[in-house]
Amino acid sequence: MKVAGDGMVSLLQRILREEGVKGLYRGVVVNVQRAALVNLGELSTYDQAKKLILKRSGLDDGLAVHTLSAFCSGFVASICATPADVVKSRVMAGQAHGVVACVRKIVGEEGLWALWKGFFPNWGRLGPWQLAFWITYEHTRQAMGYGGF
Repeated sequence: MKVAGDGMVSLLQRILREEGVKGLYRGVVVNVQRAALVNLGELSTYDQAKKLILKRSGLDDGLAVHTLSAFCSGFVASICATPADVVKSRVMAGQAHGVVACVRKIVGEEGLWALWKGFFPNWGRLGPWQLAFWITYEHTRQAMGYGGF
């Protein structure tokens, strides 16, 4: 399917003509799975990392702890999300039909580590987001009078 140079309306018409309404939702399941994995990785890791850093480092609950915790959060979120990103990209590009079939094909033809192709660019995108989000979150909590946990 040619995309370059197509306007949004003509692309939408082509998808509807060639694939029907179902074509508009290609990859939605794996996209939702990816979002869940990112949230699982970032939310669970931030709290645990912060508690561990506070306990072991002797640092106060401040910018240094928040930064280190956000770093850990972005790293784990990337570990969790990268396989889903690889699968999502291939399913949405029409290279595979279904999550399980796509994973089997990738692992069978390219090996298990192929699921983490693009890890560093993914982390390069998620890492700064985690830093911005968690530092904003912590400062907002403090500004509103909520203490740490």
